[in-house]
Amino acid sequence: MKKIVVILLLFSLFIPVNAAVTVKSTSITGNEKVKVGDKVKLTFKINFSGIDKTSQTADGILFAGFMLDYDDSILDIVEVSSDGSFESEVYKDDETNEYAVLSVITDGIPSRSRCANSVLYCDDYSIDITFYVKNAKEYDTSISMSDVGIALVNLKDIDENFSEDDVKLIEGKGDSYHRIEIEESNTKVTNPPKSIVEDKKPDINIENTITNLETEKETSSKKKDNESSNNNLKSLEIEGYEIDFKSSEKFYDIIIPNDVNSLDIKVETEDSKATYEVIGATDLSKNNHKVVIEVTAENGEKSKYTISAKTEEMIAKTDKEEVKKEKFKLEKKYLIIGGIILGGIILIALIIFIIIKIRDRKLEKGLKNL
Repeated sequence: MKKIVVILLLFSLFIPVNAAVTVKSTSITGNEKVKVGDKVKLTFKINFSGIDKTSQTADGILFAGFMLDYDDSILDIVEVSSDGSFESEVYKDDETNEYAVLSVITDGIPSRSRCANSVLYCDDYSIDITFYVKNAKEYDTSISMSDVGIALVNLKDIDENFSEDDVKLIEGKGDSYHRIEIEESNTKVTNPPKSIVEDKKPDINIENTITNLETEKETSSKKKDNESSNNNLKSLEIEGYEIDFKSSEKFYDIIIPNDVNSLDIKVETEDSKATYEVIGATDLSKNNHKVVIEVTAENGEKSKYTISAKTEEMIAKTDKEEVKKEKFKLEKKYLIIGGIILGGIILIALIIFIIIKIRDRKLEKGLKNL
């Protein structure tokens, strides 16, 4: 079992399981050339596949972690930060001389990264780690991440009966490396920043995290009960074109000139608290000549209105193809009829031939008897 999983197990006792969510890739990005005395911020990312951000009942991320390897005689970690989604700590195991980064979600998750249930985290993981360059003992040095682990939970399981059995631990190798070149500096640093690496096990209180999530879940549930589910449009106008709009009708067809590749669309929702997004109107050719208006109700429920905008050339081409199809169907029909008739003629001829043969044999036999 990977080291990061062992570390996670130390304070959670969670059991790794197979799940739809997997670690797709990892990466480290940032400056590649620094000087002694510089602070270099590197971004560590874990990309997942299988996370369903749209479902109210999907699993979300509770915490994540990975193993971190770097030369601590050259670099010190002085800051760990994110977009508010995670509270992170870096821990060093003195026995193995290895580092682990552990992040637990907070209530500061941006809306773009929240699951549909508005509580858990349903996005790729990203944190920034700032290193202080202490010296140029080596011309260059590398930083690597490996042994990724994430813990998934389902919002419906977060209650007073919550236990480690309700958590799914996903692991992946996810090896990534980042190399930086180091130059000497003429500036002398008199007060270098201190390392924030802990020499003890991470102080991540899962019980408090779950309690906070329970509170947020209850608040979110009450909020959603009072929120509108109206995701209908009040009006839909396409400049230069007329449509018979009805809020219950979700599909519309229009014909546009051959040189038109965009539409000016004006939309108004029935509920002022609902939001909408127009997709594909600025470049019809790249979106298969379809425009989608996605309306999101106050409570998060979505609906879609689709406009199919075909050019005159596309219509003419479609008509020609339809004519060809009809002609082919007609020709095929006559071929089938002709085949049936020909087959019938051959069958009748074969029957007549057999009858004549039988008659000739009887006649020949009768003549011999005489």
